[in-house]
Amino acid sequence: MHCVRAGGLALRKLAAADLIEGPDNRPQIRVRLTPEDSQRFAALTAEHRGHRLAVIQDDEVLTAPTLLEPLTTGELEIPSPRRRAEAQAALDHLLGR
Repeated sequence: MHCVRAGGLALRKLAAADLIEGPDNRPQIRVRLTPEDSQRFAALTAEHRGHRLAVIQDDEVLTAPTLLEPLTTGELEIPSPRRRAEAQAALDHLLGR
């Protein structure tokens, strides 16, 4: 997974990722970053507040939200327009299963 800006921020290893149910009852992938990547991600989101940030996996944009504030928790939720089984397959791919 890459959080892209000029030069990019590549997240090579995730602390954890799982499926959760979003507020609209659609599956979402919740990603927890390692402490080091969490700090780097927080800095990137602080620097680009007010801009869109594309989260990309295998050349597919998973989400591209506008950054309203820095993301400092080390977690992000990626909404999925897919059914639960497809979202689970995407999660498995993300985790290298």
